[in-house]
Amino acid sequence: MKDDEVGTTRVVKGSMDNVEYYIFNLKEPEYTSEIMSTYGCLAEEGEETSRRINGGTDKKHVRYTQVFNNHFRFRHVVDDHNNFRMMEPCIEKIWRTIKWECRVFSFILAITEVNAWLAMKYFCGLKLKLLQFRTNLKWIMSDKNPYQKKVCKGEGCKKQVRTYCSCCVGHWLCPQCYGYHMREVGS
Repeated sequence: MKDDEVGTTRVVKGSMDNVEYYIFNLKEPEYTSEIMSTYGCLAEEGEETSRRINGGTDKKHVRYTQVFNNHFRFRHVVDDHNNFRMMEPCIEKIWRTIKWECRVFSFILAITEVNAWLAMKYFCGLKLKLLQFRTNLKWIMSDKNPYQKKVCKGEGCKKQVRTYCSCCVGHWLCPQCYGYHMREVGS
C-alpha cells in the first residue's frame, strides 16, 4: 500500500482452525495500520476525520471503515480500565508477593473489582466513586478468624453463628432464631 492514497483501506481474508479472519489495512500518511479481526467490513462508519499529509502542510479528510472506527473509538478502554485497577489503594500494590500465582490472583481480583464497579455504574446507576466501592467491599477483609462467625440477626440475640437462612443469604441466624424465622415466613 506504499503508493496508495491516505485513507485507502484493503482487506485480506484468511482462515485458521476453521475460523475465518480478516486483516484490515489502512494507509496512513507515514505507515500502514493493520488490524486482524474476526468481524467487520469495508463500510465506512462514524464521523469524518482528517489526517495531515505532505509533511503536515495539507489535510486529507477520511472516514474510517467499521473495524478502524471501532479501534479509534474504543482503544482508550483498556488504558482506562488499567488506570482504575491501579488507582490507590490497589490490591496489587498492597499485597506484596513474589509468588507468580499470587500476582496473577491479585490481578484477577483487581480486574474483577473494576468490572463489578463499572457494571454496577452502567446497569444499576451506581453513584459511588471507585474508592467508596472498594471501601464497601472491605468488610470481607475484616474477617480474620479461621472460621468466620457473625452475630445472629434474631431479635435480641447476640450469639455468634456460622449459619444463615436459605431464603435470605447473609441473614445470619442461630438454630433457635432460625426456627422462629421459619414460623414467621410460613415454610
